[in-house]
Amino acid sequence: MSRIYGLSVLLLSIFIAACSPGADEQDIVTISVVGTNDVHGALLPEGELGGLVAFSARVNALREARKADGGAVLLIDAGDMWQGTLESNLSEGAAVVRVYNELEVAAAAIGNHEFDFGPEGPRAVPVEATDDPRGALKQRIREAQFPMLAANLID
Repeated sequence: MSRIYGLSVLLLSIFIAACSPGADEQDIVTISVVGTNDVHGALLPEGELGGLVAFSARVNALREARKADGGAVLLIDAGDMWQGTLESNLSEGAAVVRVYNELEVAAAAIGNHEFDFGPEGPRAVPVEATDDPRGALKQRIREAQFPMLAANLID
């Protein structure tokens, strides 16, 4: 929660500073906000789509540009990160979480497909009383080095 709070304070501070009258050009900071959604486990290129492999190169180039001009990049995701490709599904989304960690995603929303894998492991649905229906999702949250955001969930 403190990471989200810090990010919110930073963005609010930048917004207030940018609105200040008499701001010189040297006072202007460029923040590039990059949002993804519905990635659905697309790690590898397919057809004309580059997947997260090509996307990571673009993000790295943008970060270099922002570093050169004193700015920053805010990378966020709006959900449906990992369900959809063999390479993601075989690891119940762990491969995508590893890539997002490397990309330094600031935060990601939990989409409806983040619940698709059910309990952690080979079962798609709970069978035993001890099977957690959100086990795979909870494991991905533990692995993530970024906050996962959600509302209207009861655990």
